[in-house]
Amino acid sequence: SDIKVLEDQFDEIIVDIATKRKQYPRKILDCVIKTIKAKQEILSLPALIEQGDGFSQVLKMQPIIQLQRIHQEVFSSCYRKTDAKPESFIAQVETTPTETASRKTSDVVLKRKRTKDCPQRKWYPLRPKRINLDT
Repeated sequence: SDIKVLEDQFDEIIVDIATKRKQYPRKILDCVIKTIKAKQEILSLPALIEQGDGFSQVLKMQPIIQLQRIHQEVFSSCYRKTDAKPESFIAQVETTPTETASRKTSDVVLKRKRTKDCPQRKWYPLRPKRINLDT
């Protein structure tokens, strides 16, 4: 009779373990998913902290930018920059003809400063323009 009781207990333990084997993987899976999400959140914290630091620096810089604008407005008359004139890009070269008496019109050749060689220069070369000043 003792053996029968032991066998019944053993069967109950086997059934209990079998049901736990079916139930626990689902519970373990939930716990594993929660821990993975928590790890990802912890790993993303330094990036969020850096973004927050950058945002706080930008907020701190706002008065500095306003002061810089005021400084520019106040001292703009002192520091006048010479405007870049279009003549600096085009050099004007006058050509004098050899026979000035027979020729009444003088030709002026406008030459553009050469920029760095680019592939489009081969397809579209610059031609010197002749302008008649007497007309």
